[in-house]
Amino acid sequence: MSVNIKFFGNLTEVTGLDQITMDHASPVFGSDILKEKLKNIYPALGACKFTVAVNQIVTSGNQDIHDGDEVALLPPYAGG
Repeated sequence: MSVNIKFFGNLTEVTGLDQITMDHASPVFGSDILKEKLKNIYPALGACKFTVAVNQIVTSGNQDIHDGDEVALLPPYAGG
């Protein structure tokens, strides 16, 4: 299973990347698992607040992620 992950805002500075492709052994896993895996790879993410969007839909809580999904990590933002 392969998932494309995009980083936005200060998260690109924390990771040093604007996107990565992550492989996972199981066909479906949750966004909570993904966040923990990313925090293990990029420990500085543990100090960051961010929202997860799957296929351009902002999630609340744990969201299933499937092969080929696009995941975006979005820092807090303010309108204006």
